[in-house]
Amino acid sequence: LSVSANYLFIVGQQDSEFGGREEIVYSASSRLNRFWRIAFSGVNDLVANETRAVGAQLIYENECIVLTTDARRTFFEDRDLKPSDQISFHVVLKTLGEVRTGISP
Repeated sequence: LSVSANYLFIVGQQDSEFGGREEIVYSASSRLNRFWRIAFSGVNDLVANETRAVGAQLIYENECIVLTTDARRTFFEDRDLKPSDQISFHVVLKTLGEVRTGISP
């Protein structure tokens, strides 16, 4: 089991459209057995007291291949940005290379 958290503090700049930021970024991952791992992550805005993003990964890995399924949800909303969902699949053939696909509604 691996757990981590990072604290981010950026002072707002005068005459800028971007204000300061105070966030906590957290993650946890665990090996389920010899081949399978699972991970969860998130970002929380401490000033607005809102969740900005969450995600989960399921990973299968053996001697020849790595298969990763990644699901993410962002909640951030602004003038040009809307909340979004993403699901992606990664296939890595360890001796040949990597193939990626994704779905973003």
